[in-house]
Amino acid sequence: MEEEKLVVPSRAIKRKRTASEMTEKRRNLDESVQRALEKERKERERLERELHSFSGAQSLRYSRACAICATANPSRRAVMVECGHMTCALCADELEKTNDEQEDGSIACPFCRKETTYVKTFEDLETPEVRHEAPETRKRKHDGPDEDLQTIKKDHRTRYY
Repeated sequence: MEEEKLVVPSRAIKRKRTASEMTEKRRNLDESVQRALEKERKERERLERELHSFSGAQSLRYSRACAICATANPSRRAVMVECGHMTCALCADELEKTNDEQEDGSIACPFCRKETTYVKTFEDLETPEVRHEAPETRKRKHDGPDEDLQTIKKDHRTRYY
């Protein structure tokens, strides 16, 4: 007896090969998706760690608290002209008193040590204490001469805006 040869149609072989190729492609795609998800997860964790590490610095940057005397909500603040750092007005005045040896009235910024002057600012805090403490911040009701300019001319280092 002759051995019977099993004849498999060529279409069946192609389908089997195509199915295995599709399985391989699907596996590669799944692995690629998994790698992308893992990469995204690691990046998210890195960003969260970075966010938490800067939370203290961010709170100081956007806080009204004076970083020198730790007054939580000073009614009057001063901004350093050269660098933009802020302190409460009382601390700025103390810095100026301790640094009287400078002829031009400049002081060293306590944060970055740049030689600078400062400007006192008044923010509208909607509190009676601020309005009582700083009446010159009220809006003028007439267009007469600006009396506050006299304050600026008398002491050029301390300006009120």
